[in-house]
Amino acid sequence: MRGDLHTRSFCSDGTDSPASLVRRAVAAGLDVLALTDHESVAGWDEAQLAADDAGIALLRMEVSCRHRGAGGVVGQFESGGAS
Repeated sequence: MRGDLHTRSFCSDGTDSPASLVRRAVAAGLDVLALTDHESVAGWDEAQLAADDAGIALLRMEVSCRHRGAGGVVGQFESGGAS
């Protein structure tokens, strides 16, 4: 299984649409793609529709947290279909 677990769309600080990221992942032969836009769920539906059409697994979400000025968490969740 091959995947990219750290991508960002233009819904965050990336340059591609969520669907374009999925298409590029499929073209590269990946089985899994994680959409980790900063604190945003805006691209999830578009990415999920493209992933469903392409037959690629989609993971999603990056959540930042701070405790006393330090730290960070990346949570990656398997998609359950378009919301």
